[in-house]
Amino acid sequence: MIRLIRDIRDSGRMHILLCSHLLRDVEETCEEVLILKQGQIVHYANLEQERGANKRFVELETSGDGAVLAEALGRLGANARTRPTDRRQ
Repeated sequence: MIRLIRDIRDSGRMHILLCSHLLRDVEETCEEVLILKQGQIVHYANLEQERGANKRFVELETSGDGAVLAEALGRLGANARTRPTDRRQ
């Protein structure tokens, strides 16, 4: 079903109104989101702009070669870097 919705969206011939609480489906098929509460719009978001504005930072402690992980995350679009740690065992 998601593939059909994407195909209709990508054809450019019509707009689609999708009502869902499944965030994954919304992210895969929609460009814009309205959040309603008791029939009133409480939030509007352009998903592309929202993704760019809501960058989050996570610090991970890993074992092994952290540079390999940083490189893999970089290929996925993350800003990843390693730093030396003091690992006393």
